[in-house]
Amino acid sequence: MNIRVASRTIGMAIAFSALVNAAGPAAAAAAVHCFLPQEIEAQEAARYQVKLMVLSDTCGDTVYRRFTVRNRAEIVQYQGELIAHFRRTGARNAERTFDDYLTSLANEISLDAGHTPLASLCSQSAQFLAEADHLDHEKFRRYIAAKAAERKSAYPQCRG
Repeated sequence: MNIRVASRTIGMAIAFSALVNAAGPAAAAAAVHCFLPQEIEAQEAARYQVKLMVLSDTCGDTVYRRFTVRNRAEIVQYQGELIAHFRRTGARNAERTFDDYLTSLANEISLDAGHTPLASLCSQSAQFLAEADHLDHEKFRRYIAAKAAERKSAYPQCRG
C-alpha cells in the first residue's frame, strides 16, 4: 500500500464538503460508528499527518516529506487500520471512503489555517514543524497514543 496524500484541489474539497453537508442529519447519524482503541489512534495519526502536510506545504517547509519517509511503516499501518474501520462500519468502498476522509480533513485544516495571515501561521507552526521533524517510529507511536488517550472521549467507543 502506498502512502496516500490528500492533495486534491480546494475546489474539489469544498464541493465534497457541500455534498456531505447537503446530505443532512440522516447521513450524519448513519456515519457515526463506534471506534476500537486502535482505530482512535489511527484517526489521530491521520489528523496529525494531514495537519503536518498542510502546514508544511503552506509554510514552504519540507518536513512533511522527511516525516513520511521516516515513518512510512507506521503511516501505512495506521492507514490500514482506518480502512479496516471504514470496512467494518459498512463503507461500500473503504479505500475511497478513506481517501474522502483525508480530503475532508485537509480541507478543514486548510480552511482553518486560511483565517490566519501566512507569516503568523508559519510562526505559530514553527514548533509543531520542528517537533515533527524529530518524531520517528516509536516516538511517533507514543505521541499518537498519548493524543488518542487525551481525545478518546470525543469518539463513540465500541463496547464489549
